[in-house]
Amino acid sequence: MRSSIRHRRLLVALLLAGGGSSAFSLERSLAESAEAFAARSLGVPEASVRAQSIDRRQRLGSCAGEWLWRFAFDSTQTVQVECPGDPKSRRFVAISVSTPREAASVAPATTMMVVVDRDLPYGHVLTDRDVRLESRRATSPGTLVAFTSIEPVLGHSLTRPLGAGTPVGRADLRLGTVVKRNALVHAWTEFNGGRASTKLLALGPGKVGDWIELENPQSGRKLRGEVQVDGSVRLGVRDAAKVTASVVD
Repeated sequence: MRSSIRHRRLLVALLLAGGGSSAFSLERSLAESAEAFAARSLGVPEASVRAQSIDRRQRLGSCAGEWLWRFAFDSTQTVQVECPGDPKSRRFVAISVSTPREAASVAPATTMMVVVDRDLPYGHVLTDRDVRLESRRATSPGTLVAFTSIEPVLGHSLTRPLGAGTPVGRADLRLGTVVKRNALVHAWTEFNGGRASTKLLALGPGKVGDWIELENPQSGRKLRGEVQVDGSVRLGVRDAAKVTASVVD
């Protein structure tokens, strides 16, 4: 029995020494783990961060890999944790500084924000290859408006050119649906002999970069196309002759 306890303590010590999120699951509750992540990310003392509205006895549990921690909802007031590949494991923890006085005295020296990795033109649709998370001083330009996680910016187009290292804010992205369901849209395709265009019926809504299904109101022929920044739809070009014939029906 004593040997088993000693072995378990040694395992915990090794995990703690090696770092990583595995140590959280063995040593801390979900609330404590969220507090530790937030304090480390914000650069504040751990004692100044407090999890809100949560049973502090709730355990984090086990994960086949390493727990993935991040701030959720473009806010540093909510922590999200998830075991990669298991959406059901996703949980959220609200956090705050204990008191207004402490908040003033332990204001974060740095914060994480999404910045573009290279110069990007107007209308560019963002992918995970275009952006990165970067730690900046809390007083740096763009800190208050920049996104704090990458996922919310992916798939949206830029409303202005952005230089490498520029924080990405909501005003820089064209968010929301560009094409509405059952709307007539300008659809077009390019081929060796030129360009053909017509009005087609959108069978579903779409944002910039989405592929949607359309229908020719006269012939009933259905096609697929990619929503463009200007609200038009570029039709698929796997069979240019077939697409062109559909457009000019």
